[in-house]
Amino acid sequence: MRATVKATSQLGDPVAPDRHKGASFLAGFATSQEAVYPYGQAGLVAHLFVGCSWTTFMGFAFTKQGITDCMLCNWDIELLYHCGYLLSMEPIQANQTPKARLYVDAPLLAGGSVTVSKDQAHYLGNVMRLPLGATIALFNGQDGEWHGVIDTLGKQGAQIAVTSQTRPQTNSPDLWLLFAPVKKARLDFIAQKASELGASRIWPVRTDFCQVSRVKDERLAANAIEAAEQSERLDIARIMNFDKLSTALADLEDDRLLIWCDEAKASASKYNITTALAAINAPKKAAILIGPEGGFSPAERKILTQIDNCLTTSLGPRILRADTAAIAALACYQAICGDWR
Repeated sequence: MRATVKATSQLGDPVAPDRHKGASFLAGFATSQEAVYPYGQAGLVAHLFVGCSWTTFMGFAFTKQGITDCMLCNWDIELLYHCGYLLSMEPIQANQTPKARLYVDAPLLAGGSVTVSKDQAHYLGNVMRLPLGATIALFNGQDGEWHGVIDTLGKQGAQIAVTSQTRPQTNSPDLWLLFAPVKKARLDFIAQKASELGASRIWPVRTDFCQVSRVKDERLAANAIEAAEQSERLDIARIMNFDKLSTALADLEDDRLLIWCDEAKASASKYNITTALAAINAPKKAAILIGPEGGFSPAERKILTQIDNCLTTSLGPRILRADTAAIAALACYQAICGDWR
């Protein structure tokens, strides 16, 4: 004997073909709209849990003959003891919320396909434990956000079929963060949080009192990408090479407001950053400058005071560590002048 099961959604609409590649049974596979399961002596009446987004009965023997009601699908499930085992099942809804989001360095378009790295494949398969057919979110910093379906998944990489765009491309405010780098773990923290807070350019600069002589740009970029994946932003902060402060200042356009967070003004309430930002029109371009733990040198102070489009501010009555100061300044700017408004 053979049993034919037509997969339908909770609303009774037909399910698109090939949405159930992850549903595998001892007696057969569900891979299309018309799923056929052999049974007879083995005694299996299979039921597709369409509309469920969780793994069902994995590794458990079927109960003795009986009927159980599926609360999600409003169908009866007949489980016959003789079949024995349901090996695994992870059906995917067409409108399922992706459990993973990846940045890919490739064009995204409907019907296309992208290959992800072995590290990303490890994340999908071993960390998130997603099966073939699972929906994930993709973005590349240019084409908006897209849904993709895992076609192949292995140790050396994965192939993702691009299906449909879910969000058009939008970019973060034109906000730079210039900062004197700190020790490795705190430097990672700055790159991550600056990306989450919407900085468009992250620029470590060498100041006179800077204690760091080398910065790994690749590490900063990896932290910025990971933060963008987790924070739902659609663009990636640009990581600039570790360079002299004078070089970064020379790259500022005339219409870019430089917000100088000066630790020497900590006790002067009139320089409070929230008061200073609220008193100006929100700039279209801005750059926040955070100094090293030893502060700015007299020579650097002289250069900064001669910049026309420079707003001198303080970050409150206490002296903050460089990484804390960077996050505090970015948060204040986004709340008053940026995209938190």
